[in-house]
This record gives sequence, structure tokens and C-alpha cells, in this order.
Amino acid sequence: MKIENLKVGQFYKYKELCAILGIEAKSGNTRIAQFKELERYCKYHKDGHKIIIDNINNTVGEKMDKRILGNNNEQARCIRYLLCNLLSNYPLEKDEVIGFSKGLLLKKLNMINENYIKAKFANEKYALALGVSPMAVDECIEYVDNRSINAIKKAIQVLITQRVIGYKHSYTWVDKKGLHHHANIFEHNAIMESEFEIMEKMNIRNKCRIFEFGKWDEFKRQVKAYLLEEYKQLLPNIDYYYVSFHFHYNMDHLQKHMRYMENKQGMSYQIAKENIQCLISDSLDKTISNNHVKAKDGIHLIDNLDDKRNYKISDTYITEQTLIKNSIVHQDYEEIKINEQLKFNIDNVEIPF
Repeated sequence: MKIENLKVGQFYKYKELCAILGIEAKSGNTRIAQFKELERYCKYHKDGHKIIIDNINNTVGEKMDKRILGNNNEQARCIRYLLCNLLSNYPLEKDEVIGFSKGLLLKKLNMINENYIKAKFANEKYALALGVSPMAVDECIEYVDNRSINAIKKAIQVLITQRVIGYKHSYTWVDKKGLHHHANIFEHNAIMESEFEIMEKMNIRNKCRIFEFGKWDEFKRQVKAYLLEEYKQLLPNIDYYYVSFHFHYNMDHLQKHMRYMENKQGMSYQIAKENIQCLISDSLDKTISNNHVKAKDGIHLIDNLDDKRNYKISDTYITEQTLIKNSIVHQDYEEIKINEQLKFNIDNVEIPF
């Protein structure tokens, strides 16, 4: 916590206080734990939604049990440092941004390994190599994506609040020569419109459900056809596109924030790299267990169990999901060999636009 930023007599709203302290805004028990932690450093009182600082302690109070806060704070700190370290490798000119595909960003932050892209885009052969079903692989990819990307977005939001980086979640399109282009506002809107129209046609409201229904390839094919028909002047050479993370920043501010994390929070690249592996893997283990328990608890509420729910309540669910999760998350896991040449090369999606 950046206690040095607090001013006695000043009042703050909760989110303002979090931004000044350099912590993430939370809810429920985690927010309560944050206030207990704050009590180690200062005295305060509340007036409605206002939090008023009465006094800043000369000495820090006894540390609260970290088990109350869990590992989320440490995980977020590791991600923030790794992201700053990653971006520091890309000096940007004025008006430039750096873009990463979702998979590449996960890989660069040490949250997945080389097997991830095979599991996602060649799931049947990957499942065969592991001795599980394609449905089991898809199940794992879904929560790995969701949990990991949500963790990254939360870390990004903290860095934005701290004015370390700027960020946009957008699209990148690839031309027939293999060159990657940051979508401008017109191209971005064209892709959004195309996806919306095809989802309407397929009677699907949630994009995440497309992959789950096994219609992803068909969806992308129809979207591309729509783009070439309706926006042939705007995107005449498009081969494919993907969702990407675009960043812009001041290098001096970025490096200054890294020094702060190193000097004040004891962070380093090696510490963050090693810790994020354990923290992400442990978090996903809890997700696997929770999925299994919730599915079993909800059996009596459902008349007809579909294949996915039957799988979640099965005795093999936890064992298989742990195997698949380890195979795509652990950095020291052996490479899974499949007999397929993937068109999508995750390492090529890394250029300033």
C-alpha cells in the first residue's frame, strides 16, 4: 500500500482510496480485509461513503493473516510487474501502440506454455495425445482463458488507474501477405458489425457460446465472407483477424513504476516469473474443484443432464482436468506432439503498429 500518498484530514471515496494506495477495488470479504490491512498503517473513520484519514501511524501494526486475503493480491502484483517488464522491451514512437494476441500475451506473461495453441486449435488431436475427449480439452481451455484473461484485465486496470499505461481491447487483422494491422476505428466497427450480424443469423447472443457449440470455424468463415462482401473497399486483402490487446505508454514512467515495485515491494523478474506459475496453477486447481462440486450439487435441479454436465459430475473430471491444465500451463511440461501443421503461429503476433 502506498501509505505515503495519504493526507490526514482528506476524505476519499473507496475507489479513489484504492487508486491512491495502488490496490485493486474489491467487494465482499476481500474489501473488509483491505480495510483491516489499512488499520495497520493509519486511523480513519467513515462518514457515509466518505473515508476520512484521521492519523497516520508512526509504526506499522501487526501483519494480518495472509490467508484472509488469499493469493489474489500477490498474483495481481506479479502480473503487473511482468506486464511492465514485457512492455519495457518495446520503445514506442509518438502515436505508436504495441499489440499482442490473447494467446501471445498469456505466453509472454508466463501463464501458458507452447502446448496451449495446439490444445486450442487442434483439440481433437491434442485430446487423442493425452487420452481424453475433445470436450475435456475445450472445457479446460474455456476456464483457463476466462480466469487468466480476467486476471490480466484487472492488472491492466490497476496500471491504468496508476497512470502507468494506456490500453485498448481491439482487433488486429492479417492480410494475405501475413502482415498484421492494428484495426482503426472504421475497421474495428466493421468487424463488430459483421460478428453481430452473423451471431444474429446463427441465433447466438453470447460470443463465448460459439466455441462451446463447436461452430467457431463456421462463424469465422461467415464473418470473413460478410466483411469481403460488405466492406470490400475497406478490407480487400483481409485473410483473418483476432482480438488483441493494444498498449501505449511513456517509457520513463513505465520504468519508474518498475523500480518502485522492485524497491518497495521486493519484486523482480525472476520472482514474478516463478510465483505466477504456482499462483495461476493453484487458482485453476480451485476452479476445477469448484466446477465439479457445483455440478454435483446442482444435479437435483436439472431433469435432463447434457454431456458436459455429465462429464463435470464424473469421477474422472478432476483428474483429467488437472492433467490437461498442467499440460498447457506448467512451463516445464513436455511438448505434446500432434500430426498437424497449425496455420496460426502465436509468436508472429507481436509488432508495433
